[in-house]
Amino acid sequence: MRFRGAPEGSAQVQLEQLEYVVDLVERERVNLLVVPVDEPRHAGNNGPFRVITSVDQPEVVYVESAHQGQIIPATNEMGRYRMWFAALQGVAWGPDEILKTIHNEMKRINAD
Repeated sequence: MRFRGAPEGSAQVQLEQLEYVVDLVERERVNLLVVPVDEPRHAGNNGPFRVITSVDQPEVVYVESAHQGQIIPATNEMGRYRMWFAALQGVAWGPDEILKTIHNEMKRINAD
């Protein structure tokens, strides 16, 4: 599998960016979800959103659109976004597959 989209920056910049992402994933600093290109219908098509959690604050959802970003603190909306997030997790690759794909892309960049 290859990443979709045109590469940005030099090979060195691409490698550094991918190494940084690998480091974040391996240290469990981010939860990276990659949805396969051949999965045309999924909750991510509703638009980008982030479920934001904090130790001392209630959960909120940050929703982005082409015109604005919005923080949704209402608990009745949280259920819908949690369902969408769970649906994304259901179709997304697992962490091992994501890291393998990133490493393969790094090898391809080095070979070019």
